[in-house]
Amino acid sequence: MMMSAQLIDPETGLTLTRWGSWLLLILGVVKLLIWLIGERWPSLYKRVKSQTIRNLFTGKTNRMVFGCGGFVTALLGVIFLIMAAILARLMANS
Repeated sequence: MMMSAQLIDPETGLTLTRWGSWLLLILGVVKLLIWLIGERWPSLYKRVKSQTIRNLFTGKTNRMVFGCGGFVTALLGVIFLIMAAILARLMANS
């Protein structure tokens, strides 16, 4: 008897890919917004009393790295959404 290499149903995998893509996109946009607020109004984060939370929002010492990370995260989300759309069309045609 031959075992199948399929781990999950293709429809389930496609749904998980779409949800994960939206999650990446939303997280990337949130990171970009946090970076943009820090660049536009840097004194806003000085009001945060906890150094740990301030470091989380500002990206520790380099805000540009935090903003670029948000951009890359959002870009990956968009790429995976496009790939999910292509896979959905391929699945519909087969």
